[in-house]
Amino acid sequence: MALPTIPKTQEELQVMLFGEEKFYPNPYIWGNAPYGWPAEDVSATVFADFQKDDAQITRDTALEDAENGYIDGADRPDYPSHNRNATPEERAKEWDEYYEQSCIANRTEAQKFLDGVPEGYVLYRVEYSDNDGDYFTALEHGPLFNKVKALRISHH
Repeated sequence: MALPTIPKTQEELQVMLFGEEKFYPNPYIWGNAPYGWPAEDVSATVFADFQKDDAQITRDTALEDAENGYIDGADRPDYPSHNRNATPEERAKEWDEYYEQSCIANRTEAQKFLDGVPEGYVLYRVEYSDNDGDYFTALEHGPLFNKVKALRISHH
């Protein structure tokens, strides 16, 4: 995510992320999942994550982070075929080539994103996972960063 300034308070970050909105919706309502959460609570979570030592990153780190994962819009190659007659070595070579091309595609997409980030903006890395319950599923997959410049990288 890229922000024009370092937010000094959770309230300042809340304005950056939500503007006047007071509620963060849960994009996945199932079972007993809540409809959403107060924007104040969500911005407090993100602000706390910004305090971690590795949250603020450089452009080079952003490119490195982008290589391993899945970025929507990246021009990724097709998965290797499942040729049953291929030797294990041939399959390994196909997957190595696929991985190399995927990394290039991700890096290219991340570079496009960074090219659109003005000089002086501050870059942050935060990670949320749907393996950690409804709340973090909503943070990972919902509209949390729609009002700021952000690149979403999935790692599963």
